[in-house]
Amino acid sequence: MLTWLRQRLAPPVFEDEDQTRVAALLNTMLLIILGATVLVTPILVLVDSENLILNLSIILPAGVAILGLILLLRYGWMRLTSILFLIALFTIITLNLWFFEGSVRGVNTGGYFMVIIIAALLLGGSAAIIFGALSILTTVALYVAEINHIIVAPPRGVAFSDWLVLGILLIVVTLLLRFAVNSINQALIRARKNEQEAAIFRSLAENATDGIFMSTPDGKVTYGNRAGYELFGLDYEEQTLHGIGFSSLIPAPQIEAIGQEPQPSPGDELLHSGSWRGEAKQQRQDGSAFDAYSTTFSICNDAGAQVALAAIIRDITEQKQAEVERQRLQQEVIEAQRQTLKELSTPIIPVMDQIIVMPLIGSVDTLRAGDITRALLKGITDYRARIVIVDITGVPLVDSGVANHLNKTIQAARLKGAQTIITGISDAVAETIVDLGIDWSGVTTLSDLQTGLMAALDSLGVKLIR
Repeated sequence: MLTWLRQRLAPPVFEDEDQTRVAALLNTMLLIILGATVLVTPILVLVDSENLILNLSIILPAGVAILGLILLLRYGWMRLTSILFLIALFTIITLNLWFFEGSVRGVNTGGYFMVIIIAALLLGGSAAIIFGALSILTTVALYVAEINHIIVAPPRGVAFSDWLVLGILLIVVTLLLRFAVNSINQALIRARKNEQEAAIFRSLAENATDGIFMSTPDGKVTYGNRAGYELFGLDYEEQTLHGIGFSSLIPAPQIEAIGQEPQPSPGDELLHSGSWRGEAKQQRQDGSAFDAYSTTFSICNDAGAQVALAAIIRDITEQKQAEVERQRLQQEVIEAQRQTLKELSTPIIPVMDQIIVMPLIGSVDTLRAGDITRALLKGITDYRARIVIVDITGVPLVDSGVANHLNKTIQAARLKGAQTIITGISDAVAETIVDLGIDWSGVTTLSDLQTGLMAALDSLGVKLIR
């Protein structure tokens, strides 16, 4: 029950901190006056029965009006509620002086001071001046009405009800002044805290190596650190970036190729997600370009309202150049490794004058077949070979594709004037060749490398002595 009541009596919260503070003050005053109205009504019934009807005709509508103003404040109409409240309060004080005291010299004239104070707290100095002028004009009008006997001061002295109302006015004014003093003290504490945080931020920003910039929500630069000015080749002392468009610090990423999908602009990203980060080409004052990585984001207050934009910009030119150099060196290493593997996969072994051996290990595809042919032709030229032994013992599968590749290699070697001997023909390989219908009738095929070497020597007329 208490939680429900506290929620119903709590003031509204606005995005602007000052509006929230004023709403809390107005809510407090309305609740105090409503409570005072409820408390005073039975007392006036008991002690001032002569003016009971007149008292109730003012107090009860005033209570209803206060309830209406509380509801109006709940819906966020803070300024309208303040104006209506001041007008109602001013009117009640004036009617009280006119009907009950019958003189501007009544004790409740001090209520006008309360109206002026409340106007200053709720609506500012201009409202205080307006209600101050109205109070002076009203007191003058009451005085004129008194001396012209339009209103006549009652012969009685000051009644208890007058002192009661005056006491309530003094209590309300005291509470308002106390609230105002507390509000001012809290504002000073927040100001000192904000000043300390601003000093800490400035110290961090000025010692940062990245460029740091801030702007208003509409995109006008308000701050840039020294590293940021140096990043763009500008003089930090002149502060030439102040007031320029924030978007000029974070241009949209460039499209590198025709037909590439357009990337979202930083402004769109900020609008939808509250942040943007990415790489873009930037330009210094002297016209030189550099690569930058920008991180841009919105800064919001506790109510979620955007109060500023910020950007952190880093020069990544050297980093990107180092990355390009690293990739180039990596590509060179990969190419060297590929070339080494290529040479290892197609080795040429000169066993003696005019005889070379090429052992093949692993599968043979189209790309490797071309390498085999080129390596074999180069070996024939380099070693002036007349006989080439191609050993396929290490080839796991011999199919029509492998046979075709070997036929092309044999034909190329024949054009260079070399005879080709294929060794490593196992029983399984021989059976596979027959099943596939591969014709190697014009090619010397042997079961193992030793037999192939003996055949090569016989072709050259070399006899081994055993």
